[in-house]
Amino acid sequence: MANGYCVYNGSPNQLVPFMSLVNCECPETSTPADFIIELVQTNQDNIPILQSQIQNGKINMKDKKLKPLQSHKTLGIYEIYQETTQAGMNVHDIEYPTSFWTQFTVLLCRMALQLKRNKSMWAIQFFHHVLSASLVGGIFYQIGNEASQVLPIFKYCVTINVFFVYTHVMSPVLLFPIEVKLLKREYFNRWFSLKPYFLASTIVNIPMLVGYGMIFITIVFFMTGQPIEWERFFMFTIIAINVGFCSQGLGYAIGANCGILSGSVVAPHVLAILLALSVYGMGYKDGIEPMMKAFMSLSYVRYGLVGISSTLLNNRSEMECNDIYCHYKDPQKLLADMGMSNNIPIHQFAYIFGYTLLFRIIAYLSLKYRMTSELRNKLVYYAAKIVKQKET
Repeated sequence: MANGYCVYNGSPNQLVPFMSLVNCECPETSTPADFIIELVQTNQDNIPILQSQIQNGKINMKDKKLKPLQSHKTLGIYEIYQETTQAGMNVHDIEYPTSFWTQFTVLLCRMALQLKRNKSMWAIQFFHHVLSASLVGGIFYQIGNEASQVLPIFKYCVTINVFFVYTHVMSPVLLFPIEVKLLKREYFNRWFSLKPYFLASTIVNIPMLVGYGMIFITIVFFMTGQPIEWERFFMFTIIAINVGFCSQGLGYAIGANCGILSGSVVAPHVLAILLALSVYGMGYKDGIEPMMKAFMSLSYVRYGLVGISSTLLNNRSEMECNDIYCHYKDPQKLLADMGMSNNIPIHQFAYIFGYTLLFRIIAYLSLKYRMTSELRNKLVYYAAKIVKQKET
């Protein structure tokens, strides 16, 4: 073991052949045990090479599985790989002593306890949501039934959308890569399977997302003077929270593939494209070309904007007009000018939920790829093969 990783598992007689496979020849004046200890202590870069070759202990270098010692120089890495992995060594065939639901329950309780103890995060999130809601409510104060303020109402919908997108994308992008480092060690040591871990990490964040989302929505909805209709408020709430949940999935997908630094660069670029597609064609009515409509359908932010706007402006009586003329006294005209007429909010909710599932699947597959060492073993095999050919 070195740094929590298994660098060799098997018979002492096979230690020398194993090290030669990764181009670490044991000197005749040194014992194999002392040599491998010196190898991992003097150069930390050797640890992932040895750990990858032995598959973190999944491969057992038994005497009967190897050729005699004098032929180890011609023994290929692929032969060892075939002998030790074909008979039930596949990472997908690993059996755990506990069931899926037991693992899920234990992991969910552990994550919930960690979340409960993180007092600073609760305080920061509460301050963030309350302060942002107060600022948004103050900017768009009591515009909900003013016919002269219909365009600001639309800007208010855009603001709500942007808040839920950025708030719930950036948190996983910055925090999830740290969790992945710990997950690698726990997963390689077979503490649990990846499926219950990912399901638990998905569910444990729902109460906080919904709770703080409700606080934000309640403040901005009533401060801006929107119609007090509970059905309208309910649809406004579930669409906004669904946008946040979908954005969190996108954050996990980015965080599972990128580090903190690279994720901090990738996420804003991705969101900029999604936001640009969400507001493209405003004022064109139904004159948007079919190709651009196809591109716009790739942005879940567009569905969120259409859903929130339709919820607030659809099926409303004429608004109050304190000016001589109010062009958008009937808010349906604004929806028509924005190309959002004849849209049903529940359909937008369904589209957003579809993207939520897509982003979660991408995040899970990315994690599974990062947790699997099979591809890295093949790369090591080809690299070692090239080096040996050059030596001969």
